[in-house]
Amino acid sequence: MTQVEKHILRSLVGGKQSIWQVLRENRGYLAQITGALSRLLAQELIASREEILYLTEKGQALAKKMGLIPRQEIRCPTCQGRGIVARGLFARVRTQFETLAEDRPHPRAEYDQGFVTPEVTVARVMLMYLRGDLENQDLLLIGDDDLTSIAAALTGLPRRIQVLEIDAGLVEFISETARKMHWNHLHVQTYDVCRPLPRDLVGAFTTACTDPVETLPGITLFLSRCAEALQGPDAALYFGLTTLEASPQKRYQIQKLLLEMGFVITDISPGFHTYLLSWEESITKNFPLLRTGPFALNPPDAPWYTSALIRGEVVSGPYPKETGGATLDRTFYFDEEA
Repeated sequence: MTQVEKHILRSLVGGKQSIWQVLRENRGYLAQITGALSRLLAQELIASREEILYLTEKGQALAKKMGLIPRQEIRCPTCQGRGIVARGLFARVRTQFETLAEDRPHPRAEYDQGFVTPEVTVARVMLMYLRGDLENQDLLLIGDDDLTSIAAALTGLPRRIQVLEIDAGLVEFISETARKMHWNHLHVQTYDVCRPLPRDLVGAFTTACTDPVETLPGITLFLSRCAEALQGPDAALYFGLTTLEASPQKRYQIQKLLLEMGFVITDISPGFHTYLLSWEESITKNFPLLRTGPFALNPPDAPWYTSALIRGEVVSGPYPKETGGATLDRTFYFDEEA
């Protein structure tokens, strides 16, 4: 029995769960989980009523034999395992951010968008502060559907914030918010990651943040643009990475990529990001494996898509893998895992 199958059984020992709850709790990647569910169903270890899963008597007997107990919730209920809590300045920032973000544009599946909760956006900025990557720093965001630029600006701490964003609606929203708030240090420009980085931005930043697509061609391009924008040693890179769309083999390749570009990984915070994915615009279009899986699906009953927050720090270089233009095709957005 695989680790993924074991985790599914453990999730169900405590009672019935939706497919979305099982996906949230499992550390496998999506193709692996849907394959494991199909096998467990065929072996009559689990059964389903629509997307609600439960153990059969055979499955319960096997779980008991394996010594599995109901999953224990041992994460901190206040910080949800992130290790940081919004107090003082950041409590105020969170309240203001939630208000400003109310009228944000809807996510667009064609740009692989799906934003995190307001709480998570502020927590990301808090981690930047904790690591010394915010105060009097020059911050670049490549893609900003999470509105991290706005949360960072609310702190009053960065010296400069630059957003590169392909979505015209987001460019307008962030620009208009900056105008209303009189943030002269927050700048936004339309940018397609397949184009070379503007020359005036090369080597201009101390901190870069992105939430890339999770194919190897996609993440290589996004991280290369960030690397090219960073000044040099001690500069910081923040990005999100899931297990649902990235197998251990893919994550190994990404770690090699970071090392080759001159980064050391300083922080990996599993499950840091919780995403608010719309049903029609994101799930049915961006996750074909869910449509072809073994169970009927209804809209999610709980947030199910999470990712780790990874921080890297430049120790040499950096040495971006891609600096010229790029041609995007389906392999940029989709592979057998993403």
